[in-house]
Amino acid sequence: MRGRSALCTLGLFFLAPALLLLSFEWAVFDHGYHLRLHEQLNSAAATGLSFEDLQRASDALLDYLADERADIALTATVYGVPGQAVFNPREELHMRDVLHLFRLERAVRTALLAAAAVCLLLGLVRDPIWRVRLRRCGLWALGAWLLLFALVAIWAAADFEGLFIQFHHLLFTNALWQMDPATDLMIRMLPQAFFEAMAGRIAAFMAGAFALAAALCCLPAAFNRRKRA
Repeated sequence: MRGRSALCTLGLFFLAPALLLLSFEWAVFDHGYHLRLHEQLNSAAATGLSFEDLQRASDALLDYLADERADIALTATVYGVPGQAVFNPREELHMRDVLHLFRLERAVRTALLAAAAVCLLLGLVRDPIWRVRLRRCGLWALGAWLLLFALVAIWAAADFEGLFIQFHHLLFTNALWQMDPATDLMIRMLPQAFFEAMAGRIAAFMAGAFALAAALCCLPAAFNRRKRA
């Protein structure tokens, strides 16, 4: 029985970050939200692009990171000068690094989902008390991830810029992410306010993922008790 509990806990421990990564993807790859945010931040004026060209640039970045586009090469009228490259070589190299991270994220998410499915099947199939075990193990597994999520959220609320910088130092081995607004259009297009708003959206989606996971763990046992009553 302890082996079943261990497998179930491990499966849910794998499932929680997989759901968090899925919610991250759903939050990030929303073209309409990006455009609404650019409109709120007046990104067209900050970049010198028309709103139509800003939309093309935003779509190009998202499609590239989703592996639906080979590059982010674009030309547009920038501050009234036609035929200008929207993104310079430094920005293109940085986005190549970001693409590798997104590919890794998708691979990790898929591996976590597969591992979670295997562990949960082995731990719960033909288990007479699977509903109780699912709830108990779920509380342990989700509690650990919820604690980590809460700590990061508190850090972000207290010092978003510090968290943002540490996040980049952790993920990147070069300084390409350190852009200059005078020469790099991307940082004017995606200022800190953009990432703060996106972080809030991601947090909301992740909170929803936690709620869904908790419901999947607790509802079967609750329905079973109600049925017996």
